[in-house]
Amino acid sequence: MGHSVAEIAAVHVAGVFSLADACTLVAARARLMGRLPAGGAMASVEETEAEVAELPAARSDRVSIAAVDGPTSVSAPGVPLRPGSLSPYHSALGSSGGLKSRRRTTWWPRSRRFCLPLRHVVDRPLENGEGSLCGNGGRIDALLTGPARSGLVDSVNPARAAGSHVRKKRIPPRADEMRKQMTGSRVLAFGHYQPDKVLTNDDLARVVDTSDEWIQSRVGIKSRRIAADFESVADMAGKAAERALANADVRAADIDMVIVATCTAVDRSPNIAARVAHTIGVPAPAAIDVNTACSGFPHALALADQSIRVGSARRALVVGVEKLSDFTDWTDRTTCVLIGDGAGAAVLEACDEPEVSPVLWGSVPEMGEAVRIEAPSNTFSQAGQTVYRWTTTALPEIALKVCERAGVRPEELGGVVLHQANLRIIEPLARKIGAVNAVVARDVVESGNTSAASIPLALSKLIERGEIEKGSPVLLFAFGGGLTYAGQIIRCP
Repeated sequence: MGHSVAEIAAVHVAGVFSLADACTLVAARARLMGRLPAGGAMASVEETEAEVAELPAARSDRVSIAAVDGPTSVSAPGVPLRPGSLSPYHSALGSSGGLKSRRRTTWWPRSRRFCLPLRHVVDRPLENGEGSLCGNGGRIDALLTGPARSGLVDSVNPARAAGSHVRKKRIPPRADEMRKQMTGSRVLAFGHYQPDKVLTNDDLARVVDTSDEWIQSRVGIKSRRIAADFESVADMAGKAAERALANADVRAADIDMVIVATCTAVDRSPNIAARVAHTIGVPAPAAIDVNTACSGFPHALALADQSIRVGSARRALVVGVEKLSDFTDWTDRTTCVLIGDGAGAAVLEACDEPEVSPVLWGSVPEMGEAVRIEAPSNTFSQAGQTVYRWTTTALPEIALKVCERAGVRPEELGGVVLHQANLRIIEPLARKIGAVNAVVARDVVESGNTSAASIPLALSKLIERGEIEKGSPVLLFAFGGGLTYAGQIIRCP
C-alpha cells in the first residue's frame, strides 16, 4: 500500500493526476488490499543479473513474481513469512531454480491494519464528492497491470469505470531529467590528509601530569598529529579533497556540491566549503558547512546522498576536517591527551543502484552540554564519564537500527568505522552488535580523536592498505556535541 501511495504521489507531482484523482486511486487500492487475508507480505530480493533473468520463468506453489524491477532486483507478493525470517522465501525461490546468491532481501509485512488507515484518510474527499477520474487523457486502466486492473477500476466507480479517463500533461524535459536522477548515490573514493608533526604520549608527559600507560589504558591512544600554525582548516580540507578526487579519477570541475563537516572553523564567513571549492577549482558548487561536532561526517554524507537522490546534485565532495589543537587547553591533562588534527574526504556520484543507505540520525538534547567548545575560553571540554556511559549503553541498539534500515545483517558487514573517540568504546560496540566478520577501524591509536575527520580519515587508510574488500558493506557511525549522532552503511569503493 505504501508503495502505491509513493508511486501515485509521484505521478500527481509530475502533473498527470489531480490531487483528487490521486486520492481516488489510493482509496480504491486500499479497499482491494483490505479484502485480502492479513499476514501476507511483499519481499524484494536483489541478486545477480543472471539469476533475476531466470525468475519470470520460475514457478512455485509458494511464491509468485510480481515484478522484475531491474536487472538485479525482483519483487514477490503474498510470501507467507514470519517477521525476521526470510529462509522460506529463499528456499521456495531456490527450489524453483532461482536466487542462489541471496545477496539482500527486504521484507514488508502487510495486514488490514496497515491498509485501512490510509483508506480512511483518502475516503473523506470521495464522500464529499471531490474525487473524479474524468478527464481527456489516457484510460486509467492503462496504468494498471495484472489482475488488479479490472478490480481497481471497478472499485473506483463501477458505473463509469469503462469510460474513465485521467488528465495528461506534457512533462517538461527538465522534469523528466530530474526524475531520472532520483536514484541513489555511491562513494567513488576516499582521500585523507594529516599534518607532519607527530605528538606522542611521552611528549605530552613532559608537559602535563600523565604517562603513556595512563593514556593507553583509558582511551587507547599512542600518538596524534598536530597541525602547524600556518596550516588552516581549509588548507587541510583542500588537501584531503584533492586526494579523494585523484583516487576517484574525477575533475574538480565536475563537482556540483561541496559539504564540509567541521566544528573548528575560526572564521564565521566565508565558510570552509566555499574556500575549499575555490582552492581546488570547483567552479560553481553548492557550498555548505555542517557543524554537529564529531558526528559531522555522517550528517554531511547523508545530505550529499539525499541531494543526489532528488536530483539537486550529480557529484558531491564531502569533507570532514578539524584543527582541534587550536581549541585545546594544553595544561588540562583530561582533554589535551585526546585530540588530533586531520582531514578526510569522499567523492559521491549518482548511480542506478544506491550504495549509500538511508541515514539514521538523531540527538539527545538533555545531554547537549556534555561536549562543548564555548566562549569565552573557546577550549574543548567534556563530561567524559557521562558520554562514555551513554555510548556503552545506548549506542549498540542505535547501531543495530542503522543495519536494519540498510537491510544488512551485522555479520554481513565487511567493515565497522565508528567515530574514533576511545578504543574502549569502539571494540566493545563492534562485538555487541555482532559484526564478527568486519574489519574494525582503530585509527584512534595513531591519530587520536579528530572529531568530524575521524571516520573518513580512518576509512581512507583502511582502503589504502587494502584491508576492506571492494563492494563490501561498511557501517559508519558517529556521535558528537549536541548530543548528536548519525550513521549509515555504504559499499566500500
